[in-house]
Amino acid sequence: MVDGFAVSRAAASDREEILGLWDEVILRGRFGADWAGIDSHIFGTGSPDSAEHVLVARDTSNPGRICATVAAIPMTMLIEGLPVGAIAITGVATRPEYQRRGLMARLLEEAFDSLDATERPLTVLWGYRDRYRRFGFEICGARTTQFVPRRKFSGPSPDDVAAVRELRVPEDAAIIDEYGVPANLVLDGHPGHLDRVYGRALQRTCVYEGPRGRALATVPAAAADAAETLEVLHVVGDAEAAAALLEVLMADGDYGECAVRQPPLASGPLGEYVHMLGEWFRIEHICNLRINDLAALMSALGPRIDERLARAGLRLSVRMSRGDREQMWESGGEGLAVALDLEDHRLVRVLFGPERPSDLPLVPPVGQVLDAVLPLRFDVTPLEGL
Repeated sequence: MVDGFAVSRAAASDREEILGLWDEVILRGRFGADWAGIDSHIFGTGSPDSAEHVLVARDTSNPGRICATVAAIPMTMLIEGLPVGAIAITGVATRPEYQRRGLMARLLEEAFDSLDATERPLTVLWGYRDRYRRFGFEICGARTTQFVPRRKFSGPSPDDVAAVRELRVPEDAAIIDEYGVPANLVLDGHPGHLDRVYGRALQRTCVYEGPRGRALATVPAAAADAAETLEVLHVVGDAEAAAALLEVLMADGDYGECAVRQPPLASGPLGEYVHMLGEWFRIEHICNLRINDLAALMSALGPRIDERLARAGLRLSVRMSRGDREQMWESGGEGLAVALDLEDHRLVRVLFGPERPSDLPLVPPVGQVLDAVLPLRFDVTPLEGL
């Protein structure tokens, strides 16, 4: 550890100090907004005062003052509709007076060393672009949109129309907390922090509470003139309720289609909703990914990988190394052998695009093989003999 600092898990009593650090370093510094009211999804699933997911560095010369933090939150990520366990990294912050000492680099190294032993094969880091390549992260995802046409729905029933209302803050704070609405969306609309900054409403969130269950959807506060597409920034809740809510919103604005834009994150009801509408749209989001466990990742994606390997007539083997640690994975089946060599756990991007043709040349370029076969594209170097 960097001299003069000690790393440990946060205690429940550290919560207010951590929130103050994030408020000062992350939010006031970047967004001019407050952190209050959006932290429950970070502080764990135990008691309300739990801080089990936060790693802190303390200044041993200043009565244990917290000077840097990293939060690692368990989550489930969808890759082409298949759930993959992951750890989301957030709350990356260092007090200004402790910056440029190598403290955050050391804190992240300790966090990632512990993640290598986890059962969750991926680590996800939103934002920050390519600052963390030295820790094995690569930018992934290319945003494209496939629209949900209104004709997919038969038209909202009177009961569904009556079940839709706008989210009320602070009255509906419990609903926000229950569904774990992402912090950036909370900042952008729910409590109205950025509304105050810009002096106008940027987004609105609607709630469906009725015979189909409950769901929330966030859309722009005002659409462009003669807009044909309803931009859905976030949707979460019971699957049938979410579909009914989109149907009501499209009919209310006389939109011909809607476009759903949100991270590939699916826990519980959101996962069911994504599976239900998966044939109508795909979800993509730019973030940074790091592979913790190659075998577990390939196992989770097994159905997609087996299907594409069989279609392309290929057998795949992957070797991934980082330092003195090496992991191997091999597919079954028959076909042309393709071997991939990965270094530093690097994963370039997740592809959610259309199916590629199967009539590949006998020895195609590695990137072309991966586009055709895998729902993942790696930063690779071919092994000898490919």
